[in-house]
Amino acid sequence: MFTAQRISHTHTLEFTASAEQLFPLFTPVKEKLWLAHWEFTPLYHDTEFLEEAGAVFKTQHGDQPEEFWVMADYDPQQYLVQYVRFLPDLLVTTIQIQCESLGNQTRARVTYTRTGLSEAGNVKLAHVTAEAYREQMAFWQKAIEHYLETGKALIAVH
Repeated sequence: MFTAQRISHTHTLEFTASAEQLFPLFTPVKEKLWLAHWEFTPLYHDTEFLEEAGAVFKTQHGDQPEEFWVMADYDPQQYLVQYVRFLPDLLVTTIQIQCESLGNQTRARVTYTRTGLSEAGNVKLAHVTAEAYREQMAFWQKAIEHYLETGKALIAVH
């Protein structure tokens, strides 16, 4: 009998930018501003920039399978956005980003919670280490800071 495994990682990022300036960068349209390789296909939305709970889009990177995303929560007054990302037959990932305004600085708390949907999904989870998550968040920090300083997206070198 299959038993789903779950892992969760949280990391806090700090930026010299207001929450009003930073928070929109965590939406699918504006993520492209700081992450050059970010591509997505909108599937359902009511607003131009997909800044709404219930927006649905998909991503596909290289030869990887398609991933389907739902913006589960979007609250610009609380600087909170939450996504559910579905990788069929493998994983469901909840991504929550909560920004805290500190005047002209902002703290962003980013939590990824991944759940295996199959034995193969559980195997993928084993490769998602705390160190790999820290590296991902260090890249986010670098890419967003680069955008805030230059107005240009950082080209990922992986």
